[in-house]
Amino acid sequence: MAAWSLTAAEAAWSGDSSVLDENITTVLRGLPAPPGAPAGMWLPLLSASRPVLPLERLCFRGSRPSSAAALELCQELGLTLVSCHQAGGVGTALQIERISALPEGGLAVDVVATSVLRLGETGTVLRRRASGEVQMVNVVSVVPVEEFPAARGGDLREARRTELRRKVTALLSQVRPASALSDPPRKTDDFSWWAAARLPLPAGARTPLLE
Repeated sequence: MAAWSLTAAEAAWSGDSSVLDENITTVLRGLPAPPGAPAGMWLPLLSASRPVLPLERLCFRGSRPSSAAALELCQELGLTLVSCHQAGGVGTALQIERISALPEGGLAVDVVATSVLRLGETGTVLRRRASGEVQMVNVVSVVPVEEFPAARGGDLREARRTELRRKVTALLSQVRPASALSDPPRKTDDFSWWAAARLPLPAGARTPLLE
């Protein structure tokens, strides 16, 4: 697995609802299966020091060749990137917003997490750069985790949903600045992820939220 960790990454809370609400794309763009691997959706893979929740925005940086290869492949082919905190289990689809070269070397990467993925087998694919150099890219087979609106409160009346959203937002205002809580998503599922991403949770407490 690529070892470009998100250790130094912090959520970049933004009031820009065009990036933090239901307008986020959840279309997965993947690769064919590696030779000898089962068919399915395969995506470039990066490891993370903590679980990343849907609707989080993150900035991270690094210079490890395996990670740079995965990012370059995603940028070149318009692929979705996968963040994985633990081998197997679940991960998160990342939409790359921007990749910038740093003066001191390495890359700075801005991403938005879009959806939860069930992770399967891992493998590697080869990528040839314009210079002729051949790189190995870590990939993983994925299956989207379906959302179940009815199980998440779809049967609640609008008044109850509105009141619950108000209470959750009021509680979040005690631990987050107002700028981090502007323009919450309108959809109930998206609001749940939006709120969870703003909870001051340790890394170990985030994994159960994805599962």
